[in-house]
Amino acid sequence: MVLVLLPPSEGKTAPISGTKLQMDTLSFPTLNEIRERIAQSLITACVLPDQEVLAILKSGEQTLPDIRANLHLYESPCAPAAQVYTGVLYEAAHLQPHDAAIIVSGLFGLTTAHDKIPLYRLAMNVRLPDIGSVAHMWKQALSGMTLSAMQHAAGSHDNVVFDARSAAYQVWPVAKNPLLTHIPDDKDDNNPWPFWTLKALNNNGRTITHRAKYYRGLMARTLLDAGTITNSQVPQYAHQMASTHGLGRPNIDEAQRIITLTV
Repeated sequence: MVLVLLPPSEGKTAPISGTKLQMDTLSFPTLNEIRERIAQSLITACVLPDQEVLAILKSGEQTLPDIRANLHLYESPCAPAAQVYTGVLYEAAHLQPHDAAIIVSGLFGLTTAHDKIPLYRLAMNVRLPDIGSVAHMWKQALSGMTLSAMQHAAGSHDNVVFDARSAAYQVWPVAKNPLLTHIPDDKDDNNPWPFWTLKALNNNGRTITHRAKYYRGLMARTLLDAGTITNSQVPQYAHQMASTHGLGRPNIDEAQRIITLTV
């Protein structure tokens, strides 16, 4: 099964019932110390007056209900991450708890689709008052993380990795990370970068950002449904996805493993 790397989503569905947050039940337990530090700092920040909290978390007033939920991180019910995240990418991906996905987030660092989490609000580009940059903390914490550890946690057994993360969540791998070992490929055994990515352009050749999340979700779902595949087969699935959803013929750069849609 393909491994998919995902960002979280700003849009979330609050679990109605379920167990409370238990960090020690999450995948990647070595991250728990950092998770606890960030969670406690987030809770402390959310006690501040609304306008101060909104400024810290770089959010608008419409997000106040989610921000107030931060005060109850350890008391709120939890559900699988695949069911909590419901933004545009997740709408397209129809992510299921059993899918081989790793979600990179500001609060938890790395989780699988089946890890149980509560409603919360924290972007990766935030600086919390007492610990500083959340992104910097995760870059340091994840610097020793291997791709094989992610594959094992997510239940992925293929050499294919699709990276659907937005720029803010690309805190792993650190550039030229020696622990990011080369993944052998049936077609090109010398490709040092194993990740496939997708970008979307408008008819003027300009990059589309928000809607690109939806197309990445469609591609993620297509690859997750493909079963066991090789990197040389990814282009045919990209064409299949585009055809199924009435999109233009994608341009495939197999050397750089970039799928480009013009929409």
